Amino acid sequence: MAKLSGKPDCCWVADAPKTDFPELVGAQECDAAIVGAGIVGLTTALSLLEAGKAVIVLEARQVGRQVTGRSSAKITAQHSLIYRYLIDTAGHEIALAYAEANRRGVATIREWIETLQIDCDLEPKSAFTYTCDPRTYAGMWVMTV
Repeated sequence: MAKLSGKPDCCWVADAPKTDFPELVGAQECDAAIVGAGIVGLTTALSLLEAGKAVIVLEARQVGRQVTGRSSAKITAQHSLIYRYLIDTAGHEIALAYAEANRRGVATIREWIETLQIDCDLEPKSAFTYTCDPRTYAGMWVMTV
């Protein structure tokens, strides 16, 4: 359990150790340069490394402390009403492709947590979308992840 400082900051970074990586100096060779060491940047870097690419990650501040560090820390394939929007604007097949990409992303993160033995207190939970006004989301498409 994190010991919160009482200062106005996000609980996810309250007791996270500070990172101290060396500053990039001079020209460097790589296949890809990733700008930002949040969850998206580091996920991209890890995927490229697993594909055998040489990667440099650039971060101006602290690893995982900006947008990622102030997020809900929720890993989900349930993104508001995006599926309804995709069905209405791009069609059912595109919505299904988006859903499958998100399912694969969630599965990949779970796999990395297990295989890399990441101590992150992952707690699988059910997710629900609901309304108090049944007219609000009439005809909403429901997806099970």
